Amino acid sequence: MKFKIKKILVLFKSKLIQVKKILFELNGKNNEQIYIKGPDSVHILIVDTNLNKFVLVKQPRLPLFIEHKKEFTIETCAGTVDKDKSIDQIAKEEVIEETGYSPDKFIKIGEAFSATKSSEKKHLYLCFSNKKISKGGGVDDENIDLVYMDLDIDPLKLDTDIVTLYLITWYQKNYLKRK
Repeated sequence: MKFKIKKILVLFKSKLIQVKKILFELNGKNNEQIYIKGPDSVHILIVDTNLNKFVLVKQPRLPLFIEHKKEFTIETCAGTVDKDKSIDQIAKEEVIEETGYSPDKFIKIGEAFSATKSSEKKHLYLCFSNKKISKGGGVDDENIDLVYMDLDIDPLKLDTDIVTLYLITWYQKNYLKRK
């Protein structure tokens, strides 16, 4: 299998994203695909070690409302990699901004890609904390509320995204089974 890129057209460009149309040849056949070039992101599953619960965020997501009539999701703390700082530092700052928790024990567990219609790399973290150092709630107009969930929650019962589903499942497999 070999890609041969013939032309890249930028259909839309903003500060954070570009929508591109790629004209290419694959195995001798002409194709086209539209994709979104967006910034990388950090996703942090927080465990409150005093409460022995996940700390998730409830946040409005306009595209989900428009397409699926869901006004919000319950998801991990997350943020855009859009600062001139290390990925780890951006992730730790997101924990404080969105939840108010101090990122005491912080573990990077991996990376994943949005590989179908986007080029975004997702940096995946686990954070253990028992200390709130600020109110949280996000910045500007993020409208973030905290939601505490039992560590054995079935993530398929949440209105959530695939990254949260994965991180909760990963935690349950790697931490709950040890007890």
